Amino acid sequence: MSNPDESLDRLAGAAEKIAAALEGFREDNEIQVEFGPPVCPHCGTFNPRVTTHESVSEGELADFIIDADCMECGKRMYGVVESYSMHASMETAVEELKSEGRGGQQNGNNDRS
Repeated sequence: MSNPDESLDRLAGAAEKIAAALEGFREDNEIQVEFGPPVCPHCGTFNPRVTTHESVSEGELADFIIDADCMECGKRMYGVVESYSMHASMETAVEELKSEGRGGQQNGNNDRS
């Protein structure tokens, strides 16, 4: 049989290794969200006036994608609410949310396929 002090030391060492591994796991899985400026991805206009394609629906705000037309160039764009990043296509906006493990609510309509 082993010495009780040795057992406690081994147990404490194992607990420290587990704590270090969990801390490393937490750090490896942090999500970094980079906020983008409100710029049209087509014409580059900063904070352009837009018209939105509204729908009546519900969901978590962070999962919504804004579907709008730029009034400067007339092209359609899609904005991810949480990061305020603007996309030229719905596919890239949904892909951003999927890469973060989130949904993809186009004005509240679940567009996650």
